[in-house]
Parts: sequence; C-alpha cells; structure tokens
Amino acid sequence: MNWEILPGDPTITWQGTVSANLFVDGKYNTVIPGATAYMTNGTNPNGEGGYDKGTPTKPVSDNAKLKVYSDGTMEVAFDVVNPVFTLRSIAGCDYAEIVDSQSNESRITSLTIKLAKAKSEYTFMDCTQYPTILGAEWHVPMGLKVDFPESSGVKVDDDSAENAVTNLKALVKAAEDAANSATVSSDGSDVGMMDTWTTQTHVDSLRAKIAKAKAALESGGQSAIADASSELADELFSFNKSFANGTKQNGGSNGSQNNSGSNESNGSANGGSNGGIATTDGHLAAGTYTVSGNVVAAQVANRLAAEPAPVQWRLPAQLACVEQRHAGGGWLGARVCAHPRHHSRQGYGG
Repeated sequence: MNWEILPGDPTITWQGTVSANLFVDGKYNTVIPGATAYMTNGTNPNGEGGYDKGTPTKPVSDNAKLKVYSDGTMEVAFDVVNPVFTLRSIAGCDYAEIVDSQSNESRITSLTIKLAKAKSEYTFMDCTQYPTILGAEWHVPMGLKVDFPESSGVKVDDDSAENAVTNLKALVKAAEDAANSATVSSDGSDVGMMDTWTTQTHVDSLRAKIAKAKAALESGGQSAIADASSELADELFSFNKSFANGTKQNGGSNGSQNNSGSNESNGSANGGSNGGIATTDGHLAAGTYTVSGNVVAAQVANRLAAEPAPVQWRLPAQLACVEQRHAGGGWLGARVCAHPRHHSRQGYGG
C-alpha cells in the first residue's frame, strides 16, 4: 500500500501510523463458531502468501495510516492481507465511506475509508466475503476498529448505546439470512450428502429470538436491547452448530457436484475396478480415490463410513482440515473436521 502525503496540506491536522483491524465477529463465524476472524491478519491454514499457518483470530498493530482533518473527519488506509479469508465488497456503514480500494481480480487488497465521526467501532452491514477454502461466498456484517492515539487529538465519545443498536440490527440481518437460507429436514434422509440441513425446531427458535430482537429495537430500551442481543447471538451460535450433512445417496444440490460414488466423478481408482465406478451392490470398489476439490469434508466422512471395502481417499492440499483413511470398516489415522457446516453447500473451490 502506497499512500502519498502531500506536504503542507492545510486541511490535515495530524497524520501517522495507527492500528486498524477489519473483522468478522465470532457470532457470525460458521467455520469456527464464536471466533472473531481478522482480514487484516494474514495468518491462514495453509501458510499462503508467506504468512504463518493458523487462524487469523488476533488483531494486528501499526498496519494503517490515519489522516485527521480540520473539519473533524478522518481518513484511514490499510491493506486487507489475508489471502484465504478474502473480501469482495464492503459497504453500509453510517459513519464510514469507502473512498478508494485496490483489488487483485475479485479480491479487495486495500481500503481507504473516510470516517465522518470517531467511534470505538464501525459496522458495515453490506459485505461479501469469500473464504477460498470453502469456495463459496458469505454475506455477513463486518466491524472495523481504529486505535486513535492521544497525539492525534481525536476523542471518541461514549458510543456504547449507539453501537448496541447498530450491532443488534446487524445481528438481526445475519440471523434472518441464516434462517431464510436453511434447508429444513426431519432427519436428513431427503437431503443430499453434499448439502447441510437443520430442523424446523431450530429455525422456529431462531425466528422467535429475531422477533424479540426487533421488538427491543422498536422499544429503544437499552436493557431490552442488551438482553435481546445476547439471546439472539447465543441462538445464532446454536443454530449454526445444529447443521449436519444429509444422508441421501446420489444427492447434492445448490450447485454442488455430485460425488456420492456412482460414477467416475469420484476420481480414478488405483487397484480398484472400472475406473472407480461403484460396484453393482452400490459400494465403491476397493482402491484409492482422489477427492475433487469441491467435495465437502463431512460428505467424505459419511461416504467412507458406508464403505465395507478397503478404501483410501487422497485430499487436495486445500482440504487441510480433513485427513481420513478407511479400511475394512475401520478408521485409520482419522482426523475429521468437527463442524460439518464449515464447508458450504456449494462445496470447496480450487
């Protein structure tokens, strides 16, 4: 990120390096429920881009440039560095406006944001994220925190009540999107193995908390807003954890490629028969199969569990959270991702 500072600009009262962190709050995180993820932190599961391997769950320091103007507005610029948890669009904040951005193909790599008011946190309602490991878009609110140094002369007034309202509105939006997009089933038998489902009970419970949150926003009472926010966040967390993969054979929708074991899309078999085509009894031939990059982790687990023959699966590097082998009905060296819904219904992307 190169930012030219014009010497002697009369509108600038202060300029310097600060800390600014762009993040998805943990309550919206379906990959690691409850964990806040920072796009300004480059840490990622595969160590791409030369960053540390891991998860971007820590804020960073001294990564941004801040200008303070004589009219009370500010401008902050920073890089959006994470190469795996990527950003495609960001908007919808009352006190912050995107005035410049740089992109690498469809990924935003840097942002310059005009701040109309100093706040402890800025919330962007309309965002599109793209976790490359999942290969599917997210649409959840994002937060921005800027540390204003005392030397800048910027003072952040107590905005906790205002932030509580903004955050509850964002939470309601995310919860409604989650409820509206959910596939409902009683037991998953009518849902493809590459799709996820939850029960109507979970959907109804989430909608009840949404209704309570909307009522709290209408009343404007701080106590009611705080209670509704806490309850809805907990309910959304439980809702996201309630999803499981379907069990319907040869299933797969919402753009997912069907990899349930009925044809050559399952990859080639080494030591198997008919190029990896399922045998007449509906099971895969013994052998080693290469899993295509858009097969979800939980589907692999479900498929292997149904196979009586010795079967091994080779996984692409991007499927780092799954490492499984199956032989003769038993597990060898199994390491299974614990959260099936981490992997979108659209499956993984390359």
